[in-house]
Amino acid sequence: MSKRHSIVFDAIFSIIVFWILLPLFISIISTVIDIHFELSWDFNHLRISIGAVLIIAGTYIAVWAANTMYYMGKGLPLFCHPPKYLVKSGPYSFVRHPLYIAFFLYLCGLGLILSPSMSYIVNPIFLLLLMLYTIREQRSLCKKFGREYIDYRNSVPAVIPLKSKVTRAPDMVNPIIIFLYLVVSLILRKIFHLKLEGKLDKDRGPYIILSNHQCYLDPLFIVAAVCMPVRFITTGKMFENPVLKKFFLSLGCIPIKRGSGIKSIIKTKKALKNGDIIGIFPEASRTWDGNFVNFDMRVVKFIKSLGYAITLLRIDGAHNVLPRWSKVIHRTDVTVKVTGKIENPENLSEKELKSIMEESLSGSKRSSARWGIFNKYIERMFWMCPKCGNSNGVNRKGKRRFYCDRCEREWYIDNRMKIVPLLYKKMKEKILTYGIALPVKIKNHITLYKDTLSIGEKSISIGDITFLSIDGFNFIQIGIKGKGSIGIKTYDALKLKVCIEILRGVRENIDRDPFRF
Repeated sequence: MSKRHSIVFDAIFSIIVFWILLPLFISIISTVIDIHFELSWDFNHLRISIGAVLIIAGTYIAVWAANTMYYMGKGLPLFCHPPKYLVKSGPYSFVRHPLYIAFFLYLCGLGLILSPSMSYIVNPIFLLLLMLYTIREQRSLCKKFGREYIDYRNSVPAVIPLKSKVTRAPDMVNPIIIFLYLVVSLILRKIFHLKLEGKLDKDRGPYIILSNHQCYLDPLFIVAAVCMPVRFITTGKMFENPVLKKFFLSLGCIPIKRGSGIKSIIKTKKALKNGDIIGIFPEASRTWDGNFVNFDMRVVKFIKSLGYAITLLRIDGAHNVLPRWSKVIHRTDVTVKVTGKIENPENLSEKELKSIMEESLSGSKRSSARWGIFNKYIERMFWMCPKCGNSNGVNRKGKRRFYCDRCEREWYIDNRMKIVPLLYKKMKEKILTYGIALPVKIKNHITLYKDTLSIGEKSISIGDITFLSIDGFNFIQIGIKGKGSIGIKTYDALKLKVCIEILRGVRENIDRDPFRF
């Protein structure tokens, strides 16, 4: 039996023993006492409702605590699989014994529903025994973790959260993560045959994970593969919606605004100091064709300034799951591969660090997509015909084909979508060779002239544009000298970005996003 299956078996066995059989035994004893003393509960909606709430609360806290111990302590609350590290995150940042509190709440809820003697006699006796056991357990923890546990014991109460939370402890784990780990990870592993290739030397933070960015699901693929909580640096656009903001913050994501990120840098350094694992996509945005995008040197400076060990992961097969130009999810095989490790990035020059990052993160492999529409929204990407340069782009045909109505050339997308990066490269070469025909008409009343960008009645000088950034696939943010930035929602966001870059004389790295002039 493998170690993973052994842990699962022992966890299930402990759940049956401690959360089913033990409460059943206690309830039987309570029933005997009730019969002997002729005790019984009258039917009462309020009491039963309170009991149900306590049962749910106890179960919830128990799952939260066990999940935190597994992912942060690398163990379980079982004598056969004890945690390797002292857990100070999640519920353990409020009290030292959240599992015991959860179990006692569970028993109190059962008592309010089933038996008066269970509430007034058996549960108090059980609580006394539990308190005596915690004293014994405390000695064992002091012996195992030494000064670390003594400091933790002095800063965090045993059962009543009266003091402030413990400081300098990873705070990533929360109830939302339970759903992410236990449900989403299982789904991703099943649907996409997700696996981790290579070995992670570190099973806890602080350190940095760097990865290529293939699709929206990349953070979930990484978390599910490494089986550890990771706090990702995420574009500030994702936090504009109040619901999404609350969701991403609950996952521990760190927002960063395009063009400025001082607050994000401070939060990132604080998180690493507290022992968190930070996830960064150096490309800063998803690739359009699946190939690695040359990233800005500022990213290298930022990563080097953090001064923590780096693990490099390359995601293979994820681009075809959800290409940036599409909204259709395809089923493919996804692999997260450990491609490199850097223990002391501060000892490397910026050029050396960038070279290692590019070598380790590039060359992502493609996987065959097993179902879905392959060509939907592909005209977002091929806004110019790769063969004849028709500026009206291509049209879709069926589920796998697209064509140019001027030169009548037609292309077929195979399961691996290998033709997409090849044609995208040809399109860029054609643009760089022959330029663009002016004026360029963009949807949503946007027109691009040689020196100005017209948006309705508003005009922006091309020379005043400081940076361009596409969020998602239909929203472009344009930085303007001395005026901050404006956001434009348009179907042709990629077309607008590339055309502005060409007018500004850019001849390389036109895929870089954000692009700074």
